[in-house]
Amino acid sequence: MLDPEADRTVVNGDIRHRATADAIYQLPSLKNKGAVLDQILGGWQVSAIVSARSGTALLITQPSGIPNSRPDYVAGVDPVLPDWRQSLFYLNRSAFALVPTSPATTATLRPGTVSPDLVRGPASWTVDTTLAKNFTLGQSTRLQLRADAFNVLNHVNLNNPNTNFVSPDFGRITTAANARTGQIGVRLTF
Repeated sequence: MLDPEADRTVVNGDIRHRATADAIYQLPSLKNKGAVLDQILGGWQVSAIVSARSGTALLITQPSGIPNSRPDYVAGVDPVLPDWRQSLFYLNRSAFALVPTSPATTATLRPGTVSPDLVRGPASWTVDTTLAKNFTLGQSTRLQLRADAFNVLNHVNLNNPNTNFVSPDFGRITTAANARTGQIGVRLTF
């Protein structure tokens, strides 16, 4: 039975929860202590951005003659494995069952019961930091030397698992994102 409401879902890339916070601390000016001391100890700035988000909706698919065919959901079975961080197998294969297909067309004989947003992928979070030194070169000219570190804690954020139900790697997470990186920059403002 065709039920268009069963295909209603969130937009691709929907993230239900996102939190971002940032902070900047700048050492106070030391102009009253002397110009040389101010140039050495003053103008330092430290900043950080913390970002966290929930996972995106996973479309569990069953290859078929009809694009985006889905398997059946086995009620009462948790679709996410409890030890997925250690095993890197995120989806529980026993929570899903193949929908019968036509031998002539390989199309599924009916829509699967897995809703398109039944399962969400792993959440992620990162901390980015900057250390900067500001120099005053004239009345309106400033120079900034900075070092930025992205994902400074080198927290492993796992990507979404394989969602092709007939794949041998179904439910397995094979990649991660956001390895620690950095950059150094110079900025002249005049």
